[in-house]
Amino acid sequence: MSDRRFDVIYLNADIFGPIHLARHLIDNLVTPGGMLAFISSRRGSVEINVEAGLELYRASKVSLNMLAHGIYADYRQ
Repeated sequence: MSDRRFDVIYLNADIFGPIHLARHLIDNLVTPGGMLAFISSRRGSVEINVEAGLELYRASKVSLNMLAHGIYADYRQ
């Protein structure tokens, strides 16, 4: 498998899958005052990025965090 194909699979699994699933199911998953959670990592923080390497992993976590904030903005009450 080429590196490019791995990148696409990795990003689809780590970002797009959870976000699309949440958007399709959110009305059935979250009750008023409830919580929807995504698993991220401290490596998804731009502020504390002091380690080298893992750029694709870091980018996927930053993307997931931003998309999760978008869902929060759309559905907060």
